[in-house]
Amino acid sequence: MGALGADGAAVKLGSSASLPAQETISQLTEYTKAAITTRGLYYPPGKQPKEGERKLHLLIEGTSMAVVDKAVNEIKRLLTEATAAAMERGGDRALGGRYSVV
Repeated sequence: MGALGADGAAVKLGSSASLPAQETISQLTEYTKAAITTRGLYYPPGKQPKEGERKLHLLIEGTSMAVVDKAVNEIKRLLTEATAAAMERGGDRALGGRYSVV
């Protein structure tokens, strides 16, 4: 789980997700004015991190909660669109819980 500003909400993503791509993060940062950083390590479904390690997540920081909220809402929108597109394609991962927004 990763922090989203001071409130500690989190967005978790699998390593194969397109969202963490540096280009996408750069575009999100420019649009929302929030600092977005990938943190942690990828663990396959069912595998837990070792003591002191954390699963892959996004750290989102901003000058205000409004900036952080804008980034979170944009990430959720992108995830919703990606999930809908995957389901339309009928891919195996469409129903596999590829993304988790906490």
